[in-house]
Amino acid sequence: MTSMLELVTDHRKLIEARTRQLFQGFPGPKAILRDEDGISILIDQLVDTLRRGDRASEDEIARVATKYGGLLFARGLTIGELVRAYGTICEAVTKVGQELNFSFTNDEFEMLNRVLDVAIAASVSEHQRQRTNATSDEELQHIGALAHELRNSLSAAVMAFTVIKRGVVGTSGQTSDTLDRSLRRMGDLLDRTLAEVRLRKGAAPIMEPLRVTEVFDEIAAMVYPDTEARRQSLEIEVDPDLEIPADRQFFTSAVSNLVQNGLKYTPIGGHIHLRARGLDDRFVIEVEDECGGLPASMANALFIPFARGTTRSPGTGLGLSIVARAIKTLGGNVHARNLPGKGCIFTIELPRVPTATAAA
Repeated sequence: MTSMLELVTDHRKLIEARTRQLFQGFPGPKAILRDEDGISILIDQLVDTLRRGDRASEDEIARVATKYGGLLFARGLTIGELVRAYGTICEAVTKVGQELNFSFTNDEFEMLNRVLDVAIAASVSEHQRQRTNATSDEELQHIGALAHELRNSLSAAVMAFTVIKRGVVGTSGQTSDTLDRSLRRMGDLLDRTLAEVRLRKGAAPIMEPLRVTEVFDEIAAMVYPDTEARRQSLEIEVDPDLEIPADRQFFTSAVSNLVQNGLKYTPIGGHIHLRARGLDDRFVIEVEDECGGLPASMANALFIPFARGTTRSPGTGLGLSIVARAIKTLGGNVHARNLPGKGCIFTIELPRVPTATAAA
């Protein structure tokens, strides 16, 4: 009878390859498991445990698994994918053993299950700990960024109002425009924050027919200080009569975030295009920027909280995740199309007839 230890030792590369194959066989996007990401570490601890037999220390298993959980968190695996990775190790060992006509004792199967049970518990705990810490730090940055933007807008508004109040300038002109833009900017920031709070609380959308041109005009007014300062242009293409059934706060927040994201990453003097049209079964809203294109690895990660396509501009990486949550709540979807060397097109698709969830 050949032991499980001999199988794992003599056919290690085959088991590693089979583990990756089984893991990647599950549907849906996922991180890529490589040797340095933990598979070899887990097999190392499996070999060590099988050699020790009943003398294997659960503390030692947990210590190595904690490192494994941290490595996979860094690769972006979810808790479900993490547990699945361990499961595929067990499945790979079993399948390879059957293919090579290896026979295992009940004690060896119990040992394998014991290793996986302890390892899963330890690695998941470490994954959750790192995720909690990262989320907490990033959310504090998000709050700080919001407070900073509000303070800047408030300072500009107070200065403009003081000058007008003293009679130094009239109620029309550039100073008045500064006051108006600053107040609009603060209103936009507060609306976006309230929309985020509603999304986090799982609030049901309040559906109403929205004239898209009015929403787009509001957004254009909100971002005017940014486009003026950076000599950028926001070009809007929409039928004046187009109406979309949606929650005003969620819809405005989603489109506003996409526009401001485009402005942030488009160079000085660049152009951002905001388009909307109705098709037979859906409405399509597009925001096209001139960011220069996306790294290939970021195409599917853009709408994950705290993910950023570049570190070129400041930000917390929450804007696009808010867009995704808002549009999903409205029964639609959002995706990005990369234009290498030029920019990106972010597309929102909403159903003409609101879904049951959205209509609620």
